[in-house]
Amino acid sequence: MSSESATFYRSPFQYYSYTAHGAIVSGQGGGDNMTATFYDVKLRKKVDAEVTERKEYNVNGQTRYAFRGKTSDGRFLTKFVSKADYDSAKV
Repeated sequence: MSSESATFYRSPFQYYSYTAHGAIVSGQGGGDNMTATFYDVKLRKKVDAEVTERKEYNVNGQTRYAFRGKTSDGRFLTKFVSKADYDSAKV
């Protein structure tokens, strides 16, 4: 797969974009919200949730990039992503 993201259309209103590192992010065609696939530890499965913010963690001089999401019942989820995915996200 090339270093650019490849996008395919599922319907006129929703698209899924696969990044170079295999992360799946999606968004609504007419809206500003973005969803991503998170791993829900409580449910022990992958869930799609809206990305609420982008966050940087600096630990011992190393920067890690993450998306924060929220489940329908109000729990917060974190997904660590590459810098390229972090920079390309529209949150």
